[in-house]
Amino acid sequence: MPVKSHIVKSRIRKIEECVADLQGIRKLPERVFLAERPVRAAAERLLQVAIQSVLDIGSHIIAEREFREADGYADIIDILAEEGVIPERFAARIRGMAGLRNILVHDYLDVDPRELRKHLGRLKDFERYSRYVVEYLRL
Repeated sequence: MPVKSHIVKSRIRKIEECVADLQGIRKLPERVFLAERPVRAAAERLLQVAIQSVLDIGSHIIAEREFREADGYADIIDILAEEGVIPERFAARIRGMAGLRNILVHDYLDVDPRELRKHLGRLKDFERYSRYVVEYLRL
């Protein structure tokens, strides 16, 4: 089945918006990031939405291309690698996004601000993911 490009493109736009905002947060000094709860809250939400968009795109591709059914969020990344949507090495690199998403959604009381800040150093992964999807789907 053909993938609905408007669904994918709208989520890629959302990823781009979140990443742009997160880049601004990343530029803040660490002491400001750690001291300002509203800044950390914004970073948490923006990361959550960006990751969810990654997973939604993957889930949509899997469903429309009739790939095997995913057994959880991390499996979405694995299936995309198995099917050649993203490279295996890249999949291994971003597989942890699913775990971070679960922490941000379910274990929000236990988010370590220093760990959260580390994730801001990996924003290029979102851009690479979008690029791989666009190339695979020829959008």
